[in-house]
Amino acid sequence: MAADGDDTAAGGGPQRPAPGDEPGVAGANNTAPGAADAEHRLAELERALACERRLRQNAEAEVQHLKEQSVRMQQQLEFEEEALTNKLNKRLMGLKLEKEKLVQDIEREEEYLTNTLQQRMEQLKREKVDMENALEAEQEAIVNKLQRQVDKLVREKAALERQLSKHARSSLDRQATTPSDSESEREMLLRRRSLAEEGGVAERPAPGSARRLFESMASARAQRWAGRQRDSPGRPPPPPPPSSATSSAAASQSSTPQRE
Repeated sequence: MAADGDDTAAGGGPQRPAPGDEPGVAGANNTAPGAADAEHRLAELERALACERRLRQNAEAEVQHLKEQSVRMQQQLEFEEEALTNKLNKRLMGLKLEKEKLVQDIEREEEYLTNTLQQRMEQLKREKVDMENALEAEQEAIVNKLQRQVDKLVREKAALERQLSKHARSSLDRQATTPSDSESEREMLLRRRSLAEEGGVAERPAPGSARRLFESMASARAQRWAGRQRDSPGRPPPPPPPSSATSSAAASQSSTPQRE
């Protein structure tokens, strides 16, 4: 404003009256310090305004810098989040594939073990059946062999008893027809004949032993067949064993000595 006043004075415009020319010079002198204070205060305000403008510009620049930094940080954060998400997705996909592979391996291993155990069980069942069949055949062979030996021994014993009885009767008849034989010799022959007959009867096998043997064989065979039916149902039954009554009857007939 002081500059405007000076320009007006220099341009020939209205000028201030000099001191002492106009009335009221004392009042003008009194207001001059107030104008100077106002100008001084205005200058201070302008300087403060300029300072504030500079501060504002600095603040705006700082705000702009902070905004740019925030944008960069946001972009960096988004990039890191995307990278981390992709990494986690890849890791999850890898774990999922690994889990599926492990499940498939476990299923194959379980199937292999199941098949192996099933085959082993079938093999053990077949071996058990073969061993039982072999045992039955061996038992039957042993029983048949023993039966044949018993029948042979019984026949030999019966033949010996018949020969002994025939020899004793012929000796008694010969002694009875010969008048020179003594009574003691006839008694000795009679005693020998009675002892031979008693010994043959004592050593004769029991009539029901063969039947009991065949019945025990049939019972054992039936028990084994029941066990096989539990292991593998649907198997055809085994052939029936030879009639125990017929075998025992034949054995008892062959074991009975024939007397003449």
